[in-house]
Amino acid sequence: MLKRFSSNFIGYLNSFSKRFLFTAIILYLLIAFFFAKLLTRIYDEKEAIYLQSQALISEHTFNVIYSSYNNLARVVFNEVVNNPEVLQKVYQAWHGNKEQRENCRKALYKMLKDTYLRLQNNNLEQFHFHFPDSTSFLRLHSPGIFGDKLDSFRNTLRLVNRNCRDIYGFEVGSSKSGFRAVFPLIYKGKHIGSFETGFSFKEFQKLLHQEFGGEYDFIVNLKHLSGNEKLFNKLRKDYRPSSFHKNYFHEKKNPFSIIGRKHFHTLELTSLIQHKMKDNKSFCIYARDNGDYYRGCFVPVWDAKGRKAAYFVGYYGDDTIRTFKLSYINFMILIQAGAFLIFIYILRENFLKNRLLKSRIKAEEATRSKSLFLATMSHEIRTPMNGIIGSSELLSETGLSVKQRDYVDAIRSSGASLLAIINDILDFSKIESGKIHVERRCMNLQRTIDSSFTMLKHLAKAKNLDFYYHINDKIPNYLIGDSARLKQILLNLVSNAIKFTDSGEVSLRVKLMKSLSKSSVRLAFIVTDTGIGISKTRLKSIFEPFEQAETFTTRKYGGSGLGLTICKFLLSLMDGTIQVKSTPGKGSVFTFEIPFELAQRDLYSTTSMFIKEQHSEVEKKLKKLNVLLAEDDRINRKVVLNMLESAEVKVDIAKNGLEALDKVEANAYDIILMDCVMPEMDGFTACREIIRRLGSGHPPIIALTANALRGDRENCLNAGMDDFLSKPISKQQLLGTLARWAPDNVTTTDHTRIGK
Repeated sequence: MLKRFSSNFIGYLNSFSKRFLFTAIILYLLIAFFFAKLLTRIYDEKEAIYLQSQALISEHTFNVIYSSYNNLARVVFNEVVNNPEVLQKVYQAWHGNKEQRENCRKALYKMLKDTYLRLQNNNLEQFHFHFPDSTSFLRLHSPGIFGDKLDSFRNTLRLVNRNCRDIYGFEVGSSKSGFRAVFPLIYKGKHIGSFETGFSFKEFQKLLHQEFGGEYDFIVNLKHLSGNEKLFNKLRKDYRPSSFHKNYFHEKKNPFSIIGRKHFHTLELTSLIQHKMKDNKSFCIYARDNGDYYRGCFVPVWDAKGRKAAYFVGYYGDDTIRTFKLSYINFMILIQAGAFLIFIYILRENFLKNRLLKSRIKAEEATRSKSLFLATMSHEIRTPMNGIIGSSELLSETGLSVKQRDYVDAIRSSGASLLAIINDILDFSKIESGKIHVERRCMNLQRTIDSSFTMLKHLAKAKNLDFYYHINDKIPNYLIGDSARLKQILLNLVSNAIKFTDSGEVSLRVKLMKSLSKSSVRLAFIVTDTGIGISKTRLKSIFEPFEQAETFTTRKYGGSGLGLTICKFLLSLMDGTIQVKSTPGKGSVFTFEIPFELAQRDLYSTTSMFIKEQHSEVEKKLKKLNVLLAEDDRINRKVVLNMLESAEVKVDIAKNGLEALDKVEANAYDIILMDCVMPEMDGFTACREIIRRLGSGHPPIIALTANALRGDRENCLNAGMDDFLSKPISKQQLLGTLARWAPDNVTTTDHTRIGK
């Protein structure tokens, strides 16, 4: 057959003139050349995009690790160093004679030695105290060296002691180059010196090698030493020149990596690297050796003055680049052959898109890790919260003394408030998209305020503060509004007032500003304290995210700086406003106004009566209901079991999805309560298997889970579940949901089975 095809093809060519054949070949070659140039350009663009994405990934990874170390350094400063006992020793040494300084140094070393040894396991190497003139006072990592002046070549110390503010950045030192975090020491309002901690590039190497493999270099610019030639000459013996750039050097203790020394220090690549280093941006290049490709990623590192002081370099074997090259060669062969051009081009485009998609996903790894952390914390926090709130609710139904009932009510109220805050924090996607909404329900104003003050009165009592509230007699007690959000705002403002007040009083006054109409009013809530106050320069920015009134308040009182921002955001949703007046040393007054609609008292009573009647009907409907509870957590099983048995519901227990399947096969149930996260078999798999075995006759399956982020309800419904309950749950919520799904006659329940 092949011979027949060849003879026919040759005969076909011979039928054309030589001139026509020549023209056809030239035309084909021109078309092939055009497409070759086009594909080469596309390839070069895709390759540039890929290398840039890898550079951004390297820069992002570097910044994540760098930020984590800086955060660790801040925690060490706030928790270990910035306390009165340590600061007092530094103060006494600064103002004392030689003998007193030596005694303070010994005492401070003894006090912090064990802590420093533990922190060494977290890769914090430097632990250094200095006086205001940048003289070394105590090096815990080298306690025998002190008294040397450091301000002549240490930019970070100069900046901290001159401006009295925190400094972060890379710095070349006389003993070791590294990343430093330096904090001013303030004692009784006076600057008494600075504290420094830091870590070296070797710790970066360990973390990155564990996570991504590869090999790493760190090249530093020794010219950035503030013109101190003496120090420069001293350091040069500890460094070897880098072929990448004449101003950059490698530490001899941190030699070249094998990949970098073998593949990237060629004349051609060195010239390319020097050219790209002029842009002050992260970049990637690749090298080839015997068919293997290697990627070098260069990330600039900045010192405390914002100068480019070093480059962090990572070397990796990269099969993606080899795949790029192979796909390009294949395209060229196919173009020259003149066949399957469009088909292969589409395949190549899809391949490149998938590679670029993977690169983008990797670049967003930190964001995904955060979302995964929030989802995990949502489940882990809600599971014990269900036990706390459920147990307190069951305890409130037993015989208690007045004092015991007050304690139980405080636990329930605190748990409910904590749950409301957890819901806002953990539902991160809802916060970012601005989908937090306020409710409009009938609320008891005095009960809401009294509950807030009950939760905080122990804090005020511990400080011996006068703590009270007053509501104007003309204000109606029943209003239409969001009690939980109002309580959240009050807790935030009042707890802040207590925190920043050491003596005197903290109070709340509620005034009637004006009646907007016959059915609405506008109320003013005035929180007054006699605390430390806020300076005028900070009042304008106090409602901005992560802002504190003064720098020292963060160190002394703590806090994230988000509370007032959240209050302002919630008030804007409620058509409210907030303002503050303050005098440093005398106290502050926060005033916020909110409009409310009036609620009819008789309507509130009628609603309460209707709820009681409805509750009675629910209890009748639930008697003798046969329920299967699939729950792996022992405390949550006990809480839900007690809630159900108190309503005379018959309950069967399964500790995982496999046990639930066995019990469904052996017994008839009216309703199944299914936890989603269980060992051996999760709730989603168990639900699908129950539906497969029992078909349309399966009992209603209600998800009872601690997963409560956006999308979790949809996941449960997509798995075939009929309803969704998020932990922690109240007894009323649980029984109400069961009543909604309970069959009319629970004693004749019979489900068709398929299988066993």
